[in-house]
Amino acid sequence: MDKDQNTQPIEYVETLSLSTYSLNAIKKASYKFSSEFSVKLEKIDDEKIKVDFEFDPKVDDEVRADLIRQFHNELLDQDLREIVFKETEGVRNLILAHAFSKTTLIERE
Repeated sequence: MDKDQNTQPIEYVETLSLSTYSLNAIKKASYKFSSEFSVKLEKIDDEKIKVDFEFDPKVDDEVRADLIRQFHNELLDQDLREIVFKETEGVRNLILAHAFSKTTLIERE
């Protein structure tokens, strides 16, 4: 086996739909795994983004596959967090307004 072959990063490429996952969710999931592998993102068009994973050549196939599964789980988690954040914005703002106001929203008996 060639010595240079062992030093080259191992790449795995996939395409994600931006209608399924937001760009922010993809970036956050990528950042979480930055100690395990590097990620390059390339927008293909308005609906697709290419994700290029680069792994250390010492990482075996089973570990790589597990890290990619974990990445997908984190991607889903980050996307759902964004949805919950947007859906609860009104309630959050009401709680903050109440917390910082001098008046109460509930009459005490």
